Amino acid sequence: MANRNKSSICLTKAEGINNYFIGKWKRKVATDNFILCATIPFTRNLIEYTKEDSDSDYLTLTSLLHWKCDTAKITIGNYYDIYNRLFGTTHDATNTSLVIDLLFKSADEICNFAEHDGLNLENKVLLSIAIRIQAEIFLTSEIRRIKNDENYWNESNSQFGALINEHSDLGATGSAIRVLEKVSITVSSNIHLNSFMYEPILDLTIEHLILLYKEVHALNCKAT
Repeated sequence: MANRNKSSICLTKAEGINNYFIGKWKRKVATDNFILCATIPFTRNLIEYTKEDSDSDYLTLTSLLHWKCDTAKITIGNYYDIYNRLFGTTHDATNTSLVIDLLFKSADEICNFAEHDGLNLENKVLLSIAIRIQAEIFLTSEIRRIKNDENYWNESNSQFGALINEHSDLGATGSAIRVLEKVSITVSSNIHLNSFMYEPILDLTIEHLILLYKEVHALNCKAT
């Protein structure tokens, strides 16, 4: 991998090239928080392909990729329970820490790294998930405010697009629209097994994702 930092360009050996999941993620999912978060869409898509999209595990993992009524209640142990059933592993399913807290904490850590070396696909996937959820939190809050309905939740299968459309139909305006458009173009449909490991996210620079995460996070900070 060629990596550019503030003072130089260097070449480093990339990990897991032959099979990124087996070569890196599978052996580190219980010890690396960035990898733990990044495996969520991978696990979800395998469940979709081997079972169906009405499966309870699939629905739980969907709530970790979108802002839904149960997202803020799902623990790391809940995720490991699903992961263990799928892959036949025995990771600790008693962890009561919330996945959403880990996701945003990890996104903040990535944003604060002085340098970003190597392939680090997990960092890009994690940021992509965090960006979309932050955007959906903002959209849900704005729609609640406009509709004066604190109990509003969007339950569409294409949730981010549905939130964008409803937000627009309600006549929403302002500088946030531009940020949300960038989210839509950059990450809204890329977080899937059949694409997220390759060109759509891999071709984005980590700096681009960091900037977008900061922009969408700032929307929620202003709204509170």
